[in-house]
Amino acid sequence: MSRGMLAWIMAPVVLLVGIVTFAVTRSDTSADVPEGVTTSFDVPLGTAAALRRGESVDDVLPQALTLRVGDWLELVNLDDETHRLGPVVARAGETARVRFYEAGRFDAACSVAQDTVVIEVLDRRDGWSWRRGLPWPGAPRET
Repeated sequence: MSRGMLAWIMAPVVLLVGIVTFAVTRSDTSADVPEGVTTSFDVPLGTAAALRRGESVDDVLPQALTLRVGDWLELVNLDDETHRLGPVVARAGETARVRFYEAGRFDAACSVAQDTVVIEVLDRRDGWSWRRGLPWPGAPRET
């Protein structure tokens, strides 16, 4: 096989490897992520005591959340004990929040739901996931 023919065969392979490497290794930084919205939940005073008594507090937090990359999740803890919603931990009387930089689906531990809350974070890039390099089936498109 001649050098010229080998070069024609290898060029697409090298290009493909470069594209795949970029798609897999690229990570979003805060400069890449647009400012999102804040989704906030209040944990009322007496929630921990109600849970200890076996009472239902299902109205405090949903079982599933849908956010977008760049959005903030905020937990306002008005209770007298620490509460957790996935990566957000708020001590008694405090407010804590976290920003999501990557798309994905997370099963988040929750002290209020006493179970997991599903947090789905959708990509803002018109249904395109740079991390996976493929469009998300059914991802909503911004209008």
